[in-house]
Amino acid sequence: MPGTRTYTTEVVSGNRMEYLCQTSNTSCSTTDLLCGHQYNVTVMAMGQQCSSNVSNHLEFETAPCTPQNVVTVVDCISNGVAVSWSQCLGAESYSTSAARDDGDLYFCNSTDTHCTFHGLPCGRLFVVTVTSTKGRSSSRQSLPIKVQMAPCLPQVVSATVHCKTNYATVSWSRTTGAENYTTLVTGPDAVAHTCNTQNTSCGIPDLHCGIKYNVSVTAMNYQCQGQNSSIIPLLTAPCAPESVRAKTECVSGSVTLSWNQMDHVVHYTAYLMGVDGVNHTSNPTQANCAIPNLPCGQMYTLAVSAANSQCNGPLSNSIRVFTAPCIPLNVSTLLDCIDNSAHISWNPTRGAVNYTLTLNGPQESQNRSCATQDTFCRMRDLPCGKTFAVVVTAQNDICSSEENNLMALESCKLGFKNTFVEPLLLLKYKLEIWSINFVTPLFEVYGIKFVIEVNHRRS
Repeated sequence: MPGTRTYTTEVVSGNRMEYLCQTSNTSCSTTDLLCGHQYNVTVMAMGQQCSSNVSNHLEFETAPCTPQNVVTVVDCISNGVAVSWSQCLGAESYSTSAARDDGDLYFCNSTDTHCTFHGLPCGRLFVVTVTSTKGRSSSRQSLPIKVQMAPCLPQVVSATVHCKTNYATVSWSRTTGAENYTTLVTGPDAVAHTCNTQNTSCGIPDLHCGIKYNVSVTAMNYQCQGQNSSIIPLLTAPCAPESVRAKTECVSGSVTLSWNQMDHVVHYTAYLMGVDGVNHTSNPTQANCAIPNLPCGQMYTLAVSAANSQCNGPLSNSIRVFTAPCIPLNVSTLLDCIDNSAHISWNPTRGAVNYTLTLNGPQESQNRSCATQDTFCRMRDLPCGKTFAVVVTAQNDICSSEENNLMALESCKLGFKNTFVEPLLLLKYKLEIWSINFVTPLFEVYGIKFVIEVNHRRS
């Protein structure tokens, strides 16, 4: 403007002057105005002698204020972030940005003082800022807030068990956003075993035998605990079978075994260990089995183990089992006709605790029996001239053996027992020794046959 030396610029808010600028240039600037306010601007030119009229009022509004009191809340389950802030002077809307640690940007626009991001990638670190806007004007960004998302789910989870100790080792692949991990092993009784580590494997000791556990891994960071991984099963080694029982089939020579049924078992193994070093095994899928054709007179030590898809379990407590004694052999008889007795003997038999000798006569009343721990027995007072069947059996605490091969015993035809001849009363006697095969002797002792003739007695 000709004749102008200086310009005076006034910025007024309401009735208060906020800014005064005097310059010889045709522009003036200030950074001290308040955000989100409306101002009136007037300019007046001043010469050496006079001042111009005040220019027309120009209204303008400063940019909205920068959002303050920004708060972020992370939803660790959905990986959402709720952002809120205080109302900003001069703002019509707000733009919230979340800058991922690899440079990707996520935006959320709102006319309210809050906004929520949904489904952000797990395990990533974000920097959140808020900007207020009005028209073409935008505020400065709010102070940045770092937000850590919940860790991603652990993957490739595997679990193995040490069969002898039931010590479980759980491993997984490292997951984004995790600072440490918690392993959770839960059984059917809801008792939980846990292990915390910064590594990608963890050990769980002292698990109970024969249990199917559920295993999961959870990743954590300072902001969130992530969700559990997919559950995988873990089967510990079977327990030792309990209540092992054995029943000997005395006639067939087989032993029937049984024990308590167990869960998660694929098969059992029954061991019969003989003192002679000969062992017998059976692999049933149920809690019982029979081992046939065992030899007589044997003692076996019996134990049972169980196996599942992962492990062979320990042996049960052992018990002893006996088969029936063997049949007594080489039975021999020796008659004593002086007292009408028979001496009967046999060979010792394996597995026998005691023996029973039975003489079965023509009539039940004539039967005789003898129980003994020796290998012989003397049967007295046998009826004369009878035929007996000689039966010898061996016994143990469980069984009796089969009978020996049938043999016959013929008792003496006449005995001397309770017979007395006084030599002084005999005036004459004659002793004739007959042949063993001579017919109709009066009596005999050990095959020597006697005939006594009495001619006269003293009166």
